Amino acid sequence: GRPRIRDLDRIPPPYRARHLFQRDWYIEGEAGVLPGSLLTSRGCPGRCLFCSRQVTGRTHRVHSPGRVVEEMRAHIELEGMGGFSFHDDAFTADSERLYDLCDRFLISFSPIPSWWCESRVDHMDVSKAERMKTAGCCLVVFGIESGDADMLQQIGKQVDRETIETAFTACRQAGLPAQANMMFGFPGETAAHLENSLRFMERLAPMVSHFSSLGIPIPFPGTQLYERYARKYQFVDWWIDPERIDILRRPIPAGGFSEVDYHSWPALARQMEMALLEADFFHYSDEVKE
Repeated sequence: GRPRIRDLDRIPPPYRARHLFQRDWYIEGEAGVLPGSLLTSRGCPGRCLFCSRQVTGRTHRVHSPGRVVEEMRAHIELEGMGGFSFHDDAFTADSERLYDLCDRFLISFSPIPSWWCESRVDHMDVSKAERMKTAGCCLVVFGIESGDADMLQQIGKQVDRETIETAFTACRQAGLPAQANMMFGFPGETAAHLENSLRFMERLAPMVSHFSSLGIPIPFPGTQLYERYARKYQFVDWWIDPERIDILRRPIPAGGFSEVDYHSWPALARQMEMALLEADFFHYSDEVKE
């Protein structure tokens, strides 16, 4: 295939195609401010076996801070002042760029927009958390996945529990809310592994704003999780298996997720988890399912 684009700023900004955007897909009517959703970099240096990198790759490539601010300004001009979400896999990986972004947010906007991002735990420290908080960050989301030391190694997280605790401690010291995303049900994971995760979650709880509500792994094509286990557990090309797809689709509301009100989410989340257990990619024992 052709080489990846190294200078992402060469790519035209999405707001130039604003006329193609169907706003009513995301917000009802003309009233209200549509939050901004940006991808300011591509790639992640992580090696997690469940994560798909076919689109963005593993090499970390970034938009310049000036380009990021340009896109934010354009969105504010179109929508008004609202919050922003940064969906980069590794928003905090480049410390120098992160500090530059935070400085630019402080001098470019009044008021400073609120925003949230995702981060690896080994890309976070007190200095970063404090600067992010000052520059408008209202939440940082960490992918923890497991609280069991052996499982963290097996799934390729390349971090240990001490590093995880250090990241959450840094956010707490900075007054920056932090979310912990967990995953349960990796191949080979036992009830004992899950019990260790629960104990670790209890240890983290005082430092965590909330835990993710969904987390049973899906072996997407192209991931190590798929390549290693598809034949062993007999889910080769599962995405074209009508029976399995019907199971996974079953909990999805007829009108899509936009019609689900806040109070209905817990029950829907449980239905989605039960569907994943029924799809049974990794042949869970009754003890692990429980």
